[in-house]
Amino acid sequence: MRYFLLLLTFVACQAAYAQTSDTYVQRGNTKANAKNLKGAIAEFTIAIEVDAKNADAYFLRGNAYSNSNDPASAVQDYTKVISLRPNYKNAFFYRANAYSNMKEYRLAIADFDRAAQQSPKNADIYHYRANAKGNVNDNKGAVEDFTTAIQFKPKKHELFEYRGVARANLGDYAGAVADYNTALKLSPKNADIYYYRANAKANLNDFKGAIMDFDQTIALNPNNAEAIYYRGNAKSNISDNKGAIDDYNRAVKLNPKLNELYHYLGNARINSSDYKTAIADYTKAIELNPVNYELYLSRGIAYYNLKDTTNAMKDLQKSIRMNRKNPEAYLNRGNIHLEQQKFAEAVLDGDTGLTYNAKSDNLLSMRAKGKYYQGDTTSALEDIEAALKINVNSESAYYTRGDIRSAMDKDSLAIADYNKVLEINPRVQDVYVKRGKSKDKIGDFKGAVID
Repeated sequence: MRYFLLLLTFVACQAAYAQTSDTYVQRGNTKANAKNLKGAIAEFTIAIEVDAKNADAYFLRGNAYSNSNDPASAVQDYTKVISLRPNYKNAFFYRANAYSNMKEYRLAIADFDRAAQQSPKNADIYHYRANAKGNVNDNKGAVEDFTTAIQFKPKKHELFEYRGVARANLGDYAGAVADYNTALKLSPKNADIYYYRANAKANLNDFKGAIMDFDQTIALNPNNAEAIYYRGNAKSNISDNKGAIDDYNRAVKLNPKLNELYHYLGNARINSSDYKTAIADYTKAIELNPVNYELYLSRGIAYYNLKDTTNAMKDLQKSIRMNRKNPEAYLNRGNIHLEQQKFAEAVLDGDTGLTYNAKSDNLLSMRAKGKYYQGDTTSALEDIEAALKINVNSESAYYTRGDIRSAMDKDSLAIADYNKVLEINPRVQDVYVKRGKSKDKIGDFKGAVID
């Protein structure tokens, strides 16, 4: 989120100066308004040398320092103003902004508090205090301040926009969307608001709505790599893997260092069964972030899908070494152990993975298969039942039970399980082969040929 701090302006002072001090202050104002800030500071400094108690000169020099990106010097001048005249209008407010520019947000909030006491109907004070609160993760306080500011400036789109951001940071995505809707009525060509609303909609699983908002953002700002990247994520979530890949490729040309981009590009390629290119993407992601255990896990899965169990095992082992509490890695390593007929190792991986995710139907199903081939059919079927209690539509549970029942020559029951798998996911090609074999075993030769 981008915060906009108050632009400090220079006004003619109404206090009566000694003639010489007044002359230098007026010269400083003239130079400041001509954007000659260095010259203005010099004039205000002379005014202070002539009259060390001239609060207006300190205040105006503080403004010049703020607008010269020297907030530390500005703080010193505003502090002097406050020591000379504690009720000086806007001194606390402007010092608060200077503190914010120094990232001293808690000091800024304290000054905004004093400023609000002096000017309780100044919307900008509540606006910028809300910004400061957001920067210390007090999003609830930020929402309250934005709400107060809106009472005084109900037509200012930024207030609704940033209150939406604060609400999103609190997980109130519906509230955020409502604020973005209002902000867009006030500023319908604002690319940032469409971008924020798109992210809020994505968090509400409204991926199609998110894509429409990202489209608007990109139309207004075609070089917004982040918007293109996140639109790719939204497309991936509705299984538009081609569209996701196109967006990721476009985003990487604009910003090749986008966080996690190659990771998600690899995921989209896996979902498109393009495992070889996925491996290249994960390898690039690892080069950029070699300490991310998920990247080794994902690349290991891609290798596994290419039947390269040697490299798959290397990556899965590394992923586990980097993060022992890694249930997905144990699941996939367990599957490799099953293929290698290392059933005890598969069961152990199931046991370990379930200590970190006891609600994983996939781990229970994998462990069940290992137990069955160890001769523990009763315990294996108990694992399947447990998996189905967790997820009544567990593809892996029905798949595994179908295999076990087929191996037990209970092919009618196996066919029922394979039917359930295909009902859940009709794209699992090898299930048609398995079901065909079971149909053949019970004499349904026509059905077997069709499968």
